[in-house]
Amino acid sequence: MNSIQKQVSEERFGFDRGAPRPMRDESRVGVRFEDLTSVRTLCFMPKDVIYHTGDPADKIYEVRSGLVKLVTYLASGKQRIVRLNGAHDWLGLAGFMQESHEHTAIAATSVEVLCISVSDYPLRETGAIHHYDTLLETLLGQLKKADIWIERFATGCIRTRVAHLVNYLSEVEYGEGSMKVRLLTCEEMAAILGTTTESVSTVLAEFKRTGALRPQGNPFEKQYERAPELLSY
Repeated sequence: MNSIQKQVSEERFGFDRGAPRPMRDESRVGVRFEDLTSVRTLCFMPKDVIYHTGDPADKIYEVRSGLVKLVTYLASGKQRIVRLNGAHDWLGLAGFMQESHEHTAIAATSVEVLCISVSDYPLRETGAIHHYDTLLETLLGQLKKADIWIERFATGCIRTRVAHLVNYLSEVEYGEGSMKVRLLTCEEMAAILGTTTESVSTVLAEFKRTGALRPQGNPFEKQYERAPELLSY
């Protein structure tokens, strides 16, 4: 365990369990990643690996644009995509608590990230409570996404789950309320839903045939517009 990991573990993100939690100071919340020192910008092409399972968890990343998938590999050799990260999502937070990454992070699209070493994250500065606040809010956001992952993608019929995934892809890349969506490959969508490529392909073909998904621009970019009926799922 490195010194930063030890510090976070001992301080429990800056709050003693038995002490009353201080009042929230809104002026100290929302630290911008790009304002930190020693930040680098990195770019990745689709299918580029950002880090592998087992690699040292010594860096934190913030996605600036594009989609990053977190992948775990089953004993059969098949992959499961356990999370998708879009703009403003953070990767590598496990580095504060453990030595290595549990998943492989792969660019699903062209991706730009900001990167900083765990040891350079300013947790030791005087008045660094706002950095702890930012970490806690980021972790809370990831927990909420984990709930969505289970609720939308692990239950229900395949048609409903594919519709949920299409809507989620739109939200995570273009923001809530946008009707634009860029689809992943059928293989990637199947790896998220835990189903077969054929099942996903069949449902997407139905959505395209009925107009629920309407092609936009270059077909090779997999850009579509969602019809309102998809929002009802």
